[in-house]
Amino acid sequence: MKYNNIIFLGLCLGLTTYSALSADSVIKISGRVLDYGCTVSSDSLNFTVDLQKNSARQFPTTGSTSPAVPFQITLSECSKGTTGVRVAFNGIEDAENILC
Repeated sequence: MKYNNIIFLGLCLGLTTYSALSADSVIKISGRVLDYGCTVSSDSLNFTVDLQKNSARQFPTTGSTSPAVPFQITLSECSKGTTGVRVAFNGIEDAENILC
């Protein structure tokens, strides 16, 4: 009987060691779920926004802005339930930045 207790104790210790080793595992899951819910209409694909004429004095420091000029981007074929969109603009910075 004493021999059976030693075997049982050895099995229990072996099981706790196994679970301690499995606790060292790391699983990383990453991803993005995107829903491209709208199409930019053909009349909004390529157009020019005229920012008017502005004096250099209107831009005394980096970060100065021009007056707002409204324009419109038309979206079509939006997914059902679309309640808003996000838009990003990018461009090339003037390397000389002669106004500052």
